Amino acid sequence: MTMTVEETIWTSVVHGAVHGATVTDLGGRHPMSVSACGFTAADARRGALARYHAARALQEAANGPTAVGPGPVRALRPADFVPGAAEPVAAPPLPALSGVGAVSGLRYLVPARIFFSAPVPAAVREPVLDGAAAPGPALSEVLALDVAARWWRHPHTRLADATVLLADRLPEEVRRALPAQGLTAEAFLWTSAGFALGMVVMHRGDGDAASFGVSGRATPGAALEDAFLKAMAARLGRPPGPGSGGRTVRPGAHRARRTRFAPPTGPSGTRALTAWHQGSEQLALLRRHAVGRLPVGPWPCVDWVELAHRRFGHEPVLVTLPTADGGHTVQAACPGAEVYRASAVSVPSFPF
Repeated sequence: MTMTVEETIWTSVVHGAVHGATVTDLGGRHPMSVSACGFTAADARRGALARYHAARALQEAANGPTAVGPGPVRALRPADFVPGAAEPVAAPPLPALSGVGAVSGLRYLVPARIFFSAPVPAAVREPVLDGAAAPGPALSEVLALDVAARWWRHPHTRLADATVLLADRLPEEVRRALPAQGLTAEAFLWTSAGFALGMVVMHRGDGDAASFGVSGRATPGAALEDAFLKAMAARLGRPPGPGSGGRTVRPGAHRARRTRFAPPTGPSGTRALTAWHQGSEQLALLRRHAVGRLPVGPWPCVDWVELAHRRFGHEPVLVTLPTADGGHTVQAACPGAEVYRASAVSVPSFPF
């Protein structure tokens, strides 16, 4: 395995006020390139390495044997996560991961395919979710993407325009550097799901070639700050894959693409919410539904397990995997969440 860590100070974008780091691993059967941003170089590097180790641990677990001890185990199927999902009939059992019910403590087998975007020829297949080092952040990721995905399918609830609140959270040098580079950050908050869901849109003034970041946290400020860094990381470019010549698109290299508006559904699924490079119509839709003020938290005692259980009607299942850096990552499996539609593609088999 060949892994390289590429660190970039964003001097060409925000004069070094935001730092980016990319971990690229082109060895083995599954090339991978992940990026993260931070307000310091150390934070960016730490975030990129954490994302890389979590994704690699998930890939290796999906390729390895399923470890199940004695005692009762409930096996979940793809259809438990995506109604109508096809399963191979006359084929070896689907690869599965061992998990634990967050409410009951019961053991589950979770189909590995739900954690990955659908296989696409000549493309790098990446995990649908980043995962986290603890159950709370792992569940907040699923909840945030679920709320956002459902809103895009049926935008009926009002949002809070949180651009001023985001500006208050950003370091002063970032606030100065963004307009100097022609970048605009707009922020929105959902407040009706029992936690703070922030979405930040980075664009160059006209809304085109925008990148989006989504995050769920217990406080509005924390959600917006994390969503901002995710939107900035999306501007690092798509990971290099087969057919790309190994090139990584640099910040600012994305050209505006005017496409007919469509919510993020279909094979690319909810993962697109955190890595869009789209046109102005999505931003216009957010603006139309935004109001100046909405009641906001904080919600300092958010019970992420209870929220997920109530929202999806099934206890969340936590899959904990060891990582190569000596830590561990937690993936949350929540039957009924919209995020898993990224893997809902009928294929005769799902090789890893």
